[in-house]
Amino acid sequence: MKQPILPTIFLAVLGAIASTSAAQNNLPDDVRAMAKKVMMPVVLKVPGMDTVKVVENLKYTKSDDANVLMDIYIPPDLSENEKRPAVIFLHGGAKTDYTPKDWGVY
Repeated sequence: MKQPILPTIFLAVLGAIASTSAAQNNLPDDVRAMAKKVMMPVVLKVPGMDTVKVVENLKYTKSDDANVLMDIYIPPDLSENEKRPAVIFLHGGAKTDYTPKDWGVY
């Protein structure tokens, strides 16, 4: 039986907003507020999350800016020429005090 996903997502977002890291206590209020929104880890877990292959900090441009590195998550059973749907998260805003690709929301 399928379970409704909206309540799960709502609880995950609510949990992410409700807590912050102790390391953020010495930051300015506006930076701490931003971190509270984006640095929380994924709360919802699904089967197979622990078996994906992760390629971190992949450089896709000639820039040395840490904000233009990417991470790729590859299913463990993906064959060489197999095509699957993809989800792409992009951060297109101004430079921040945190590396956007490492934000918990991504």
